[in-house]
Amino acid sequence: MIYQSLTRQLIYTHYFKIARGLFHKVKFFISIEKDELNARLFNTPYRWGQK
Repeated sequence: MIYQSLTRQLIYTHYFKIARGLFHKVKFFISIEKDELNARLFNTPYRWGQK
């Protein structure tokens, strides 16, 4: 019984680490996308003003 619970805990922590890693990657990509979006949003009116 103790062995089963230990392996289950190890599996849970393993999947948790994977999920956390994926979450951080997704958050990183989202932040990059947001920066690009902000740049586009703030640059387009300026370009329109120049034209």
